[in-house]
Amino acid sequence: MNLQQRIGTWQDATFGRSQNISGLQAHMAKEMQELFEAKTPAAIEEECADLLILLMGRAHRAGFDLLEAAERKLEINKTRVWGKPDAQGVIEHLR
Repeated sequence: MNLQQRIGTWQDATFGRSQNISGLQAHMAKEMQELFEAKTPAAIEEECADLLILLMGRAHRAGFDLLEAAERKLEINKTRVWGKPDAQGVIEHLR
């Protein structure tokens, strides 16, 4: 069983479907804020792991393999032309 399957199985057994998709995504937003506030390498690692677990759980609930989707998206991103950083440092592909 791969990591996403183990996460999804654990989440299903532990939480069932008591947390709806909106709640799960709100939880991701909270974890992202915690990542922004993390100061130490250990705290950053923990918050990144929390986000990955939540993302994999979300993908499990939606019925797709997140790592396979990321592989496909990476290949798309490699073909794009990327702009310069904006005022916040965000770099997006040109549309």
